[in-house]
Amino acid sequence: TEASATLTWDGSVVAAGDRAGTSAGRTLVDLGIEADLERAFGWRGGRAFVGVLGFRGADGAALADEHQSHSNIDAGAFETAIAWIEQSVARDRFRVRLGRMDANEEFGATESADLFLNASAGISPALCGLPTYPSPGDGVVLAAHLGAGFEASGGHFRPLGPGASEADGEVSIVEVRRTWRSRRSGVRGRVAGGLWHHAFPPLAIDGKRASDARGGYLVVERDWSEVATAMPAGRAFVQIGLAPEVASETPRHFAAGTVFDGLFRGRAGDATGLYVTHAEIRDEAGGVPSLRETVVELFHRFQITGWLAIQPDLQWIPRPAGDPAAGDRWLASVRVELSF
Repeated sequence: TEASATLTWDGSVVAAGDRAGTSAGRTLVDLGIEADLERAFGWRGGRAFVGVLGFRGADGAALADEHQSHSNIDAGAFETAIAWIEQSVARDRFRVRLGRMDANEEFGATESADLFLNASAGISPALCGLPTYPSPGDGVVLAAHLGAGFEASGGHFRPLGPGASEADGEVSIVEVRRTWRSRRSGVRGRVAGGLWHHAFPPLAIDGKRASDARGGYLVVERDWSEVATAMPAGRAFVQIGLAPEVASETPRHFAAGTVFDGLFRGRAGDATGLYVTHAEIRDEAGGVPSLRETVVELFHRFQITGWLAIQPDLQWIPRPAGDPAAGDRWLASVRVELSF
């Protein structure tokens, strides 16, 4: 049995541009217990997890009226729970997970991007309806290791939790991914692609009716070391997301980023990252992706101790939400994270 507790505090301020001086602070508490059921009860191949999340503070997205939230913990005040059970068989070649979960843990994740604050780094905004933070969902996941580093997963979910409603419908998704490691250098690469189907109550947009949507995504990640040996240890990634214009607020999303470990001498536990994300946004008046938002993010994470990290972060958002009348905005943030 393994218990975890994480407290995350974000403080943000519009450092320059429209609304300069406007600020927001928020706090997220994440508690969880994962149990190996084989060790605890002799249930061979069984695992279970129970967790609770709670958020208090301001929804910082209002600082810049952005489409892609500059903080991945932004939400309204909420408390929610996650609970699932998983069974592995055939020497862990196959597994099934059932319960209430954050589907982004299984689908659409960019592992190399987990330290960036911008929400698009965690999951493409073009992936419609997938139950993830702050609204997990009830669902089932089936996964299989196919050999040679390949794994395939499929899932079906119904969004629940804060902000969810019957209008959110249901989501089915499949993902195939391959992870490899160089025999010569030991560095790692990963590619993952998925297709999803979101079924929801009929709606009308710009005179067009829709009751479902289909789309896809691609994530490619690679360690730097093998590509450029003169560079410090790190990794790079690319994200692509595509969705239909009639049912998605973000029909197309493209992003790329890089993270370096121990960039500065004597700070081996620190990390430094640069991320650029571009979203094409559906114009509600015209129903077509005529608006575009690009965000550039730079951070440095100071790993003070094994349980404390402090991360200054700067994001530049020219024309937030693609509004041609909006001026550039610079958002400066600090994240403090305590993990036990």
